[in-house]
Amino acid sequence: MFVSIVYSEKKSLFLLNTKTSSYVIKIYREGYLLGLHYGGKVPDVSFDGQIFRDWFPSFSPNNPAIGEGEFSPDVSPLEYSGFGAGDFRKTPVAIRNADGNNVTDFRYVSHTVAPGKPALPGLPATFSAKEGDCETLTLLLKDRATGLEAELLYTVFEDEGVMARSVRLHNPTKSPAVIEKAASASINLPEMDYDFVHLYGRWNAERNFVRQPLGHGAQGISSLRGSS
Repeated sequence: MFVSIVYSEKKSLFLLNTKTSSYVIKIYREGYLLGLHYGGKVPDVSFDGQIFRDWFPSFSPNNPAIGEGEFSPDVSPLEYSGFGAGDFRKTPVAIRNADGNNVTDFRYVSHTVAPGKPALPGLPATFSAKEGDCETLTLLLKDRATGLEAELLYTVFEDEGVMARSVRLHNPTKSPAVIEKAASASINLPEMDYDFVHLYGRWNAERNFVRQPLGHGAQGISSLRGSS
């Protein structure tokens, strides 16, 4: 029987598989979640070599509770990094709390695996077409300082070679909080030999194709018109 989501308690490792692809997530020390692989299908082997990508510079912070020279939130492949907690890269989430700061630091608490795919009310989304065609891993994370929570959802469509991501943010406290940004995913890629593919257009000339090498620095596409 094909099992799409496997958790190894010994390795503290999640292995998500379709028939053509794999996603590997590790629970690291102090509750850090590390995204070690997303791409072609891989066997259930040791992924320890993916934890430390490189030695970090002296100006990148480390966590004294871990005390390992190779680990820094600034360069490690964090699965869902928060703003202002040691990672100077673009982070997927920032929440301003009642104290007025927007430091956000989600760490792993628990997980569940369930059949099907939860609905996303009011949003366009993939869905389960028949019983047994997908399975969902939900990772519960918590900011220990503010009490805010995040649920990371990973739905695996076994036969389609597709995985869907979404995030739910919760405030179980009595203090107000303002979501300043929240993305469904943040993926660390081990290399940079990629092409940036996107479309541009105007009325009666939509969907013009552009392919360009992905370079250093922030790159993106946007529109202030609200139209293509």
